[in-house]
Amino acid sequence: MSPEALAYTLARLSAPRAPVANDSNLSPLSREIMRDLYDKLKSIAEIFDQGGRPTKEQTDEVETVLKKLAREIDPNNPYGYEPVPGSSEGASAKK
Repeated sequence: MSPEALAYTLARLSAPRAPVANDSNLSPLSREIMRDLYDKLKSIAEIFDQGGRPTKEQTDEVETVLKKLAREIDPNNPYGYEPVPGSSEGASAKK
């Protein structure tokens, strides 16, 4: 899936779930990250609604925020870490 398609899908799925960011079970950092993710996805959804395409920088920002959220929720989640260049597939480096 292309970064644009991923961002579009996430934007569509995230909009109705925005109140989750106020869930009292979430840490303050998780709520902050979710609000940032929601804002970035909302911005991308508006771009698609106007017939445009998000820039690589915009989709990279969404991916960065998703990784922050993955690390906050589950520090052992491999999505939150980048592969180490030249290492075996299973190795990862914290970013």
